Amino acid sequence: MMKAILLTISFFMLNGCLNNKANKSLTNTEKTKMNKIYYLHYNFNADFEIIFNGVSLIRNNKIGVVNDYQYLNPYINKKGVQTLSLKIKPHEKDDLLTENYLKNISIDIYYSENDENPPFKLVKKCELKSIEKPLKIFIDSWTFEAEVPYSLVGLENSQSFLDKDQNKLLEKVIEKYSNVKNIINNGDTLKYLEIYKKSREREMNSMYYDVSKQKEYLNSLSKRVLSSKGFMQPISDYKLFIHPNGKLVQLVNSNGSTPLYSIDNKGKRKSYGLILHQLKGANELEVY
Repeated sequence: MMKAILLTISFFMLNGCLNNKANKSLTNTEKTKMNKIYYLHYNFNADFEIIFNGVSLIRNNKIGVVNDYQYLNPYINKKGVQTLSLKIKPHEKDDLLTENYLKNISIDIYYSENDENPPFKLVKKCELKSIEKPLKIFIDSWTFEAEVPYSLVGLENSQSFLDKDQNKLLEKVIEKYSNVKNIINNGDTLKYLEIYKKSREREMNSMYYDVSKQKEYLNSLSKRVLSSKGFMQPISDYKLFIHPNGKLVQLVNSNGSTPLYSIDNKGKRKSYGLILHQLKGANELEVY
């Protein structure tokens, strides 16, 4: 069964209005036709970063083959042109990327209707451009048209972090992470749901969750938070990471992962993603 990869491990207080409002304008036939779910499939053995619509979607610096699917809908705000970019570096800093090496890389976009199982329908095979000589870093981009029935609020009204004092920004981000860590450590599911409300609203709408699916999903995430109660680990081994669009910020550890996680008394680890933005004219960071 396909692994659903979430934008962040986050969710919102369900009021039922969003789903009803989104569905009222669509007939059953239209919903069946239009409910396309887009996926990215990638196969790499490299130090790489995949960027989708300005969001750093996947980062990997570990040695070994990485072969997986990722949902794209939570990063698609409305129908129309979407942009996918790829950055690749060799694992060893003194090595170079060659034409033959790049031939072993694959990245493709697919869609399904109503989250059906594979095989999916191919949208675009992202062929890598040829290079004339070995490179230290390889960058390529592609576009495709997405057909989705929804229109979501993106980052149009968010500030850019590129011109901010990075030390002060880091302090604010650490403070937000510490706050979320304490909420999880206290098992405060209601507070956790509330601060991630907009994030979950965007995600559930883009993935066409009905009321039943929303409740089921929120329930499972509430249980997840409760299972981390008292087990959250100190926030350490981190650095500030600003996404390519300049409007999203988070902390990442030396492996490029979130430093926000719990380890229970059985040694089981649960990670919690946290991506932040700040509205124009506002002083506080919000969960995106």
